[in-house]
Amino acid sequence: MKQVVKNIVSSTGRWQAVVLAGVLGVGLLGASANEVQAAGPTVAQQDGWLSKISFKAGDNASGASVRDKVIADINNARVRIWAALMHLEDPAIADALVSAHKRGVEVRIVSDVDHRGDVGFGMLEAAGIEPVYGDGELAYLPEPTITSLLADCRKTPDVITCSKGQARPGDIEGMMVRPGNFNLMSHTFFVIDEMQVWNITTPLTTKNTVWLGFNLLNEEIARSFEREHRQMHGGVFSTTLSIYNGPLKSNIQRTPLYFTDQGTIKIQFNPQERLLKNVIDEVYRAKASVFIMTEDLSNQFLLDALEYKKANGFDVKVVIGKGQGESTQARVDALGAKKVAASVGFLPTMIVIDHSNDRRGKTNPRIVQLLSHPLYRGSAFEVEYRKPDNRVHWYRADSFTDGNMFEIIEFGNQRVVKDAEKLPAEDFVKVWEQVWAGAQ
Repeated sequence: MKQVVKNIVSSTGRWQAVVLAGVLGVGLLGASANEVQAAGPTVAQQDGWLSKISFKAGDNASGASVRDKVIADINNARVRIWAALMHLEDPAIADALVSAHKRGVEVRIVSDVDHRGDVGFGMLEAAGIEPVYGDGELAYLPEPTITSLLADCRKTPDVITCSKGQARPGDIEGMMVRPGNFNLMSHTFFVIDEMQVWNITTPLTTKNTVWLGFNLLNEEIARSFEREHRQMHGGVFSTTLSIYNGPLKSNIQRTPLYFTDQGTIKIQFNPQERLLKNVIDEVYRAKASVFIMTEDLSNQFLLDALEYKKANGFDVKVVIGKGQGESTQARVDALGAKKVAASVGFLPTMIVIDHSNDRRGKTNPRIVQLLSHPLYRGSAFEVEYRKPDNRVHWYRADSFTDGNMFEIIEFGNQRVVKDAEKLPAEDFVKVWEQVWAGAQ
């Protein structure tokens, strides 16, 4: 296999990013977004320690789409394309990857084994590109104190409950057997050549959906995504456990802040950086409001935080998708959550902190968090103590999810000094408001 070029030209502190947000009427395959900058950074855009960053939403006059831009960048790749794709149901993107492979570009793909049947992965395999699949069914020995409870197991779509009793056909008594749909590789990103990164928070499917993502050119951020990809390509996913059942996924990125001319961004990776802990912290820190949209809000500690904020007069608004788990449905309903229309497919996860004014009428800096996966529980299982028999409940969990979070952070009085309509968070707030208005 051809080696990746290592002598990358240094560009620390010199980068440009284009971040795009939009609501699709016909799914990702028809996505389009404004061109904010001309193709490729100019010398002026790269100079200095402050990064140039732009955000836009919607269609431009030419109708050029995000999908077309991704394909164009794949077609222009010279050295490598490293991609992590939860889904690949787009034949055009798959065909572009195959063409790159045929002209000598190193193409490395990682994915979730439960989606190996997607048409795009079949095209890659037929062309000799063998993706590395992970996060399938996981069987392991749990803590000895609960082994005796793992006998009579009953399964629902979002929770498995076990207790003492007669093991059912197919169950492995005394073992934790997490089905593949309880473990997730949620990334959709491309690292192209030395410094280019595309990251999309919605899987590449043909379903109608809300699309959120960004494209940037930066050596340090590209290396962060490269390190994440390298682990999974080497076979270490969130479900890879040590002899003591601890996750082997490592290489924390140290969550650096990337300073830009319009604000600050941060990028983190799951499970090693525990993204939902960061989300919960920001909800408690909120001074005025918390807006959330996500396919599944199941994290009980995040629900605690939202209930606390709502009970104390904060502006809390939640939109959920059709994948919402039944185990927390009542608590989500109590928050006054809306549900997206039936025509909308997978709903990406976005949290907007402090868009509303606080109770004193003050405008505060905002934070926008974009996650590649839903707001799952933090713990993989919990024990319910009851008579005559205790029970073990296990769930889809943040600790068994490979994913990432892109965070836009405002500071100080940006919203007062600058035109609020031109701030990077504003486009994402408008997308959230559009989803909220269309939900029921």
